[in-house]
This record gives sequence, C-alpha cells and structure tokens, in this order.
Amino acid sequence: MRKMTVFISALVVCCIILPLDISASPVVSLRSETAPHQCLDQICFEQNLEFKGQKFQLQGIAARSHLKFFKVYTGAFYLPEGSVVKTDDVPSGAKLMVLEYHRHIAKDKIIQSIAKNIEENPSVDGAQLSARFKQLSSAFSDPNKGSRFLFAFIPGNGTYLVEGDEIQTEIKGDDFAYAFFGIWFSKHTGNQQRRSQFLNI
Repeated sequence: MRKMTVFISALVVCCIILPLDISASPVVSLRSETAPHQCLDQICFEQNLEFKGQKFQLQGIAARSHLKFFKVYTGAFYLPEGSVVKTDDVPSGAKLMVLEYHRHIAKDKIIQSIAKNIEENPSVDGAQLSARFKQLSSAFSDPNKGSRFLFAFIPGNGTYLVEGDEIQTEIKGDDFAYAFFGIWFSKHTGNQQRRSQFLNI
C-alpha cells in the first residue's frame, strides 16, 4: 500500500510539472483519407501503420465507455505484421495503440485511471515505475474531442507517446511497457471483453 501511495503521489505531482524538453519531429501520420481503414463509432483507423521502421498491422478495435453510455475513447491495437497472439497476458515484443477521444477529459482523471489499473495488477511494482509514469504524464496533454494519441513500444528503444504526428516523450524499460500496455492486456485487467476485442480473439 505504501508503494502505491508513493506512485499515485508522483503521478499527481506531475500535473504541475512543465512538459519535457524533447525535440519533436514528424514520425507517423495518424490519419489518412486514402489508406485502407476500419471503423467503429464513426472513428476510423488505418489497417497498416509504420513507426520507427517497424511495420504494424491492425489487430482489433474497441471502445471505452463510462457507465455504458458515456463514451470516452475508441482505440485501435496494432502488432507487427504476421504476429500471432499466443498469450493470456500482455503480448511480447513491439506493439502500438492509437486512441481517439470522444470528448474533453481532464488529465488528472486519466492519471487516476492509470493509477487504479496499475494498483490492480499484482505483477507490477508501482513504486519502481513512478518516475517513468511521471515522465509520461508530464508529456501528456488534456484530450479534447477528436484528439488522437499513439503509444508504441519498440524493443531496445522504449515506449513512445506521439501526439499530433510528433513524439512527445520516450520512456525506457520493458517493465514500463508491460505495466502500461497491461492496462488493456494484462490477465488482471478488469475488462476482458475489451481485451479480446483489441486482440481480435
């Protein structure tokens, strides 16, 4: 409990810290009118994306709602071309998630949601990861309706946050990637149906 208190405190403090000074450069296009795509809730995602030289293929699409009626975001999950999901836990190796929000959401609410999911995963040491989640939260802006974010893990590099076609931050560590993507794909996640939709299983 003390470890999680430290973790959540670090996340809350991050809200008043200025974004990291990172050289942002165009790296990927998150929207295309001509590329093959798949849609849910009138939000469309490309079938194929390329990031950091890695080619990804759309695995599945799912949405998150609050109280079943309040839509939060619709997301698309990608794995490297030719991947086969063989695990009941977070898929290993490179992976990519794109989220588009249906409405404005205050960043502190997202931080609270992240903290709750981490706390519920007994395979994750929240205190060990607190500084790196602080880094992610500092780089993350309040989503508005139509805001689109990309989160990608590239083995040997780290986990990237992309907003507006530009890298906002890069976070090192396989353990961070496991914890972050575990929000949706851990065997301990609270929504197994959404997990199955993202993995298309």
